Amino acid sequence: MSGILHLSWLPEPSRWLGIANKLRQMARVAADAHLPLRIAACTAGDEVGGGVISLPLAGGRLAALRRGARLAQAIATLAPDATVLRWPGALDPSLPGLVARHGSRLVSEHHTDEPAELRRLGGAWLRLRALAEERQAPRLLARLAGSIAVTEEIRASLAARARLRRSAVIANGIDIGAVPASGFRRWDGGPLELVWACGRFSPWHGLDRLAAGLRGAVPPMTVHLLGEAPPGLGPAFVAHGPLAGAAMEAVYARAHLAVGSLALHRAGLSQACPLKEREYLARGLPFLTAHGDPDAPDDAPWRCRLPAGDEPVDAARIVAFAEACRSLDPAQLRADADRLMGWRGKLARLCDFVRETCA
Repeated sequence: MSGILHLSWLPEPSRWLGIANKLRQMARVAADAHLPLRIAACTAGDEVGGGVISLPLAGGRLAALRRGARLAQAIATLAPDATVLRWPGALDPSLPGLVARHGSRLVSEHHTDEPAELRRLGGAWLRLRALAEERQAPRLLARLAGSIAVTEEIRASLAARARLRRSAVIANGIDIGAVPASGFRRWDGGPLELVWACGRFSPWHGLDRLAAGLRGAVPPMTVHLLGEAPPGLGPAFVAHGPLAGAAMEAVYARAHLAVGSLALHRAGLSQACPLKEREYLARGLPFLTAHGDPDAPDDAPWRCRLPAGDEPVDAARIVAFAEACRSLDPAQLRADADRLMGWRGKLARLCDFVRETCA
């Protein structure tokens, strides 16, 4: 087998900067490593750039309900030997056609427990999508050559719903060459400054947990939010909105610590491999989280794993972690990100799995 395509549905790359950055990193590493892997995305006009093949989508109100047809057209246009498809969702009348045409050379990729996440977000439309994942997705997935999940927990959930032919766990990675080595400010006992970056904050990020825990905290703490955040979080939070370039780096330069997902249990998960937490580590920035990660040891000195749950975050834990991080070397954090989470090894494993599965 010579050519493998990694294909995503990403109509608005500018609204999903984390995914767009991930695809650019994958394209760069695959090219540098001479892997037989092309990275592509179906977009609504915006170019992803960075070596990612951007395939324009036709407009129209029903475009989102014809994802399968557009993805099948992309596969036919690029003519790979096999395709890894970021799972587009089962509520799509054209998806069975995609599976019928390409299923024997198709491997799905899953980043969440789709039914649980959709139900947690709420709303009639999302409940309908969740129902499709529960009833229609198992039949479709069983006809594919295989499936990839980013954690064992997600893989096991898929396997419980569908008769997967083959499956593997390959977590998200990071290309440290694409991430600035910003490091972190060592805490001197004064006010603490934290940065929390997220394209769009959702219930499973747990903003409410941190807001409740920081009320009356000593020393006082400021949390700089980078991304689309809800209003009314309180005086401890500074909402900068989506930033890039020098403006974003100026915020990171102030940070003693970073914050990752704090309420993943609300999406029905206890494990994850968030792109943003990988970026923190590649920057040389220690961070708080509240879930397991297949690539991050729980005893890693640069990662404070808080208890899962809906109770307020214990501010004393944050202070103790900031104090413990004084002795850390940002260069070592960056080296750990490359060693534990680097894209080169993960993409090589992905290619091997696809070759074996679709041969």
